[in-house]
Amino acid sequence: GDWLERGPFAPLGHAERVSDRQRSGERFMLGLRRIEGLERAEVERLLGMGDRAKRRDAIDRAHRNGLLEWSGDRLHFTPRGRLVADSVLAELV
Repeated sequence: GDWLERGPFAPLGHAERVSDRQRSGERFMLGLRRIEGLERAEVERLLGMGDRAKRRDAIDRAHRNGLLEWSGDRLHFTPRGRLVADSVLAELV
């Protein structure tokens, strides 16, 4: 109603629709930027929402290069990987 137009925030005029692939890419980006990273089950779920082979290769390559590591069941950036996180994430988004 009228209260929405009078409030401090304008009503939503446009909403962006995102695909499953985009949504999973965003989740990779946000999850891996956290110190604790992503749980293995979440990584597998996200791989299923996009180009699995391409993303799996990107994760494996980053792991081999010492940029990502598994700690128990969690995937996260290494200290060196945090320095180049944007380039790694670009392959996952």
